[in-house]
Amino acid sequence: MKFNQQVDKQSILILLGCFCNNPRLFNDERYVTTEYDFPENFHKLIWGAIKNLVKKGNLEEITPMLLNSEMSQFDVAYNIWNMNDGWQYIEVAKEQARNEYKNIGRYYDEVRKYSMIRNATEELKMNVDFLYNENNEETMKMFSSMTSNDILREINEKFTKFKRSFKGNNDDVLSF
Repeated sequence: MKFNQQVDKQSILILLGCFCNNPRLFNDERYVTTEYDFPENFHKLIWGAIKNLVKKGNLEEITPMLLNSEMSQFDVAYNIWNMNDGWQYIEVAKEQARNEYKNIGRYYDEVRKYSMIRNATEELKMNVDFLYNENNEETMKMFSSMTSNDILREINEKFTKFKRSFKGNNDDVLSF
């Protein structure tokens, strides 16, 4: 399955909107994100521009104008910003997130869940059908009810079981 196309774009939109409406949330350890949480270059660029703006100063709000100015410094980024109507995207994101900042944890967790699955598939070449399989209604129901911590725990358990299968009785003693 090509998982890189599976994303929760609505959660990404609202999460980015929350970061724009309240930039202090960007550095809040409860909502730490990385560029790997965003599968599309457009979202990665917005995330990177927010990161740069937050680093530059104590902002009360990040506006489309600030992001446009940040993007305009880089030709490729600015082209992607314009091709995706970035100004309008941020206006919509900010508006939809206006009353959702109290629920930022929910949107953050959804973005992270998909990110973990996508990166396990792409980077680790892991089969994640046990967590996410669109052809299995029960698996999808389970995935929907899981948190990002649950996903991480399940992936970690797979590795732990794998490691255990290769451990012998004398792990520290190598004999010939």
